[in-house]
Amino acid sequence: MRNVIIPQIIGNFGNITGTEIIEPTETPKEGDIIESNSRMFENMVKVEGGVAFRFPPIEDDYDKIKEKVAAASKNYDFVIVNAGSSAGTEDFTVHVLRELGTVIVHGVAIKPGKPVILAIVNDKPVIGLPGYPVSAYIDFKNFVSPVLAMYSDQKACKKETAVDAVISKRLVSSLKHKEYVRVKVGCVGNKIIAAPLARGAGAAMSLVRADGFCVISREAKV
Repeated sequence: MRNVIIPQIIGNFGNITGTEIIEPTETPKEGDIIESNSRMFENMVKVEGGVAFRFPPIEDDYDKIKEKVAAASKNYDFVIVNAGSSAGTEDFTVHVLRELGTVIVHGVAIKPGKPVILAIVNDKPVIGLPGYPVSAYIDFKNFVSPVLAMYSDQKACKKETAVDAVISKRLVSSLKHKEYVRVKVGCVGNKIIAAPLARGAGAAMSLVRADGFCVISREAKV
């Protein structure tokens, strides 16, 4: 039986992995990264009708991550594991999920956001999101939001508003990936102009500054 917090609302677990990740209240040392993604996820879950339960970061320890994910999948309807989804030596998420359940997808052809993990543990959806903030946001919208809509009995996810705009400079897409380019939008004369912002997966402020995304299909030229 699912652990439904209130009718049509799901419980959500946010788990952040990484020894270098610290809370905002801690004093950072060289190499430390102040954790922010889980706060973003928490609020995105609330906006989309869910109830979010956020957990503090976990160090890069296989057994500790396994223990937390196993417990979360038993106690909550939907588990989000943030970071550790790539293929580095201390990226344990996919290995933990394979041991605990079934990994359906590991890696998708979108950029930023390639190393997402879609899995099932204890008959619950578990999604591993990348640690880079832009990648995490894009994967949340593409993969977490549809599951939230299903759990809350929404007929469909809310669609974003689309506008016809002129790109301010030529963009060449990746040969292998659909790309989400952050853009700043404004009016110049009688035209709407979309100016591309920084394209890096870790350029967090580009999300703050952006008015939207220009989504470029593979092998397309704009």
